[in-house]
Amino acid sequence: DGVRSVLRLARETSPDERQLAGILGTVAELIKVPQELETAIEVALAGQLQSIVVESWENAQTAIDHLKRARDRFPGDRRLLLLPLPSRTRS
Repeated sequence: DGVRSVLRLARETSPDERQLAGILGTVAELIKVPQELETAIEVALAGQLQSIVVESWENAQTAIDHLKRARDRFPGDRRLLLLPLPSRTRS
């Protein structure tokens, strides 16, 4: 699926060869919650746990472009939600 495809491309190559930079991981991989709250968080986040967090809008666009190019080679579900981190600007 789209989530696995993006994560695989972001992780299976060395940093110098990486085609998808700025992919931080899924929400489920990135959040840490106390064990007694795991079920409540899973219910609250539902389908968002497999959303991919990226460093920027540009990283999200690169991942989308990858999925469009790979559509013919890897048929199947290519839907995913990319969550860019808010940009940090100094004042």
